[in-house]
Amino acid sequence: MLVMSSIFVMLFVSSFVSAYYFPSARTFTQDIIDTYVGVFEPILQALFGGFGWNGLYLFERFLLFILLLSLIYVILGNVEMFKKNTFVRWITAVIVPLIGIRFINFEWLTAVLLSYQVFAIAVTTAIPLLIFFFFVHGIGKEYPYIRKIFWVIFIGVYMGLWSTATSDGASSAYFWTFVAAILFLFLDSKIEYYLFKQEQKKAGQYWKYDVISRLRADIEFLNNNGAMDPDEKRKAIERKNKEIERISKMDVH
Repeated sequence: MLVMSSIFVMLFVSSFVSAYYFPSARTFTQDIIDTYVGVFEPILQALFGGFGWNGLYLFERFLLFILLLSLIYVILGNVEMFKKNTFVRWITAVIVPLIGIRFINFEWLTAVLLSYQVFAIAVTTAIPLLIFFFFVHGIGKEYPYIRKIFWVIFIGVYMGLWSTATSDGASSAYFWTFVAAILFLFLDSKIEYYLFKQEQKKAGQYWKYDVISRLRADIEFLNNNGAMDPDEKRKAIERKNKEIERISKMDVH
């Protein structure tokens, strides 16, 4: 914070003294970014540059290093030998990803980055489809024709996007999205029946938990009732326990 504050004040004062005007927010932010890049880029190139001290994909290398560092640190925390020695744990967690990222060749690096790119595209493409799926089955739970109309509209929109896409990646994403929507359209009745059964099963589970909790409360009350005959109390508790065992074994559909 002290270094950042000093740089902030220096840039502000130098700009004000030399030009006698307040710089724009974009210029001011760009000056700060350029300062930090100029200071830390050579250090990061020395650490993650790899063969030939090449700074290509430097920021991506740094992000992969942080990811591996976090994962290795958590994994070592489950090893008994590293639990008691935090210093060795940190040293190992830093050195292992540093060696891996520094000497990774260009082909492997691009393959790793491509896998993350594919994952991001798949997730961001699936999110609108999932949101629309729950929207359709939420408002059209009792109206199958409304659900089918919504799916037809969704398919038409994505078919239009697919037919007008200019890149292969976008074209594939739009194509598989409307293919999935077509499947949801044809399987609409089965999907709605499955969701209904899941709701019923969840309600049944809640019923079981509620009944069992009440029976256990009755057992607790019987145990604390000193005025009751011991034999009757024992028999009543046994009946309650048998009822709990019977309800626990019930298969709620």
